[in-house]
Amino acid sequence: MAKQVTFTVLLAASLTAWVGCDSSRPAPVQASSPKAVTLPAAAPSPSFVASGPLVVENQVDVAALRDGVVAQIKVDADAPVRKGQLLGLLDDRQIAADKEAADAKVRSTEHDLQGWEGEVKVLQTDRERAEKMWEAQLITKQDLD
Repeated sequence: MAKQVTFTVLLAASLTAWVGCDSSRPAPVQASSPKAVTLPAAAPSPSFVASGPLVVENQVDVAALRDGVVAQIKVDADAPVRKGQLLGLLDDRQIAADKEAADAKVRSTEHDLQGWEGEVKVLQTDRERAEKMWEAQLITKQDLD
């Protein structure tokens, strides 16, 4: 396999050198084609230099559990990361404000409940007093109801 790669590279280098010596006009290069590998014509060793885009094979899309503004990035762009590692922090001011508003609503509802329970006690006491007054025939049935 290594011999085939070396042979292919040497063949490509010799073709490039041969085509480069031709006096005819070069063919136009399309914008989307990859850059050509340039090799020295008389390379003493089987090494070569290539330029082109770097393709990452283990690239993973990262998604946040909620929308928001990135407040802090914890990892450099070229640093290796592990599964579960914290990569960045989102601004949590809106969530903190929403939580505080929900807590305030819970406290308000608890106070409303205490007020309603007090009102029920007052109405029960009034009802018991009215029933005793009706039994003593101090008020009419209409007044009781």
